[in-house]
Amino acid sequence: MKSPQSESDLVLQAVVGHVSEMMNSILEKLECPIPGSSMYPDLADDREHIADLFEKTKPFWTGDLHMGLMGERIKEYIIGNDLRFFPGKDAGQYFLKVLSSVGGWDWSEDLAHPFSPSGRFLFYMNYNSKAFMDDLVRCIQQKVSEQPTWDAKFVVLLDCRKKMLQMHFRQDTVLNPAYQGVREYLENWFEAEIFYLENAGVLVEGNKPRPVRTEVNPANKLMCNLSADQLSILLRAMDEIRLVEARSLSQVYRMIVPYLSTKNRKHLSADSLRVKSYQVERSDREQVLEVLDRMASKVSAL
Repeated sequence: MKSPQSESDLVLQAVVGHVSEMMNSILEKLECPIPGSSMYPDLADDREHIADLFEKTKPFWTGDLHMGLMGERIKEYIIGNDLRFFPGKDAGQYFLKVLSSVGGWDWSEDLAHPFSPSGRFLFYMNYNSKAFMDDLVRCIQQKVSEQPTWDAKFVVLLDCRKKMLQMHFRQDTVLNPAYQGVREYLENWFEAEIFYLENAGVLVEGNKPRPVRTEVNPANKLMCNLSADQLSILLRAMDEIRLVEARSLSQVYRMIVPYLSTKNRKHLSADSLRVKSYQVERSDREQVLEVLDRMASKVSAL
């Protein structure tokens, strides 16, 4: 899979094409349940056929834990031997998207990147399997643990977070819609780990404690004409596009929020605004976009 034109790539594309056709056939039948019954139609023959085809892709997943996890999940879906993954339409459509994207992915290895090509691929496909996400975390923890000092660990952790934020990600695709997505899960994990290293480094290595920020005099605060919810969205966007350089999303809020107030609130909580940024209301998002549009117009007129 290293070369786009290799023989193995052509075999994979051909097999994936056959599997996709069979899965489309299954999905079409699922649109027409047995008359007078709530049960699915009998798909035993179709599932057996597609399972046989999928077995031919096994050499491509062997030796790669990430793709092995995804491959087993697809096989469970196809064979139907696990009631959690009985062939339903949504799951089938997701796996079709995964299979159709395999051939066009860049599988070249980047030793400087914390995630393998398959890890980046499944991250892109929002493959929010708990086993997969736990393995991504394990890979990062291993890189961090190899560092000799707390400062070095911190730098590696920040570098992994930066690379994660720069990775491509499909927001319209998810394996399990009832569970948090891969990116959200990793963002929360990074935030907790960064907070831990910031504080554990002080205890373990005897670094000078960071000064505690005192409450800013209300007279020295800037009043923002956005609500607290809208402000939280703007600050998170600043961090994600790297408009400001910060060790973590928490640091962005801790350094900026104390100097701001809103029409309804003189004292804003940095932690509260950070949490709000993960619970975005559509009306707040539209208001922030309108403000950014007005700013863009002003910049254009300069």
